[in-house]
Amino acid sequence: MLEAPARTTPALRQAAAAGDAWDAYAATVRTASYRLTDDDLARLRQDHTEDEIFEVTVAASVGAALDHHDEGRRNLGD
Repeated sequence: MLEAPARTTPALRQAAAAGDAWDAYAATVRTASYRLTDDDLARLRQDHTEDEIFEVTVAASVGAALDHHDEGRRNLGD
């Protein structure tokens, strides 16, 4: 999903997966998504489409999930 054709570039989605996209947005999605508000999303909508916001959000979420998966495997000794 980080490399597939989409509205956003693979580079942006990879940055989002690492938590480094759109100021603190991707990092917040990765670590404290409950802190995001309607106002945060309204600000994003000023410069980005719904599709772009969705793709960056999913990329950040997938990045966090992959990090947690890798950490779990390391803890299991894999």
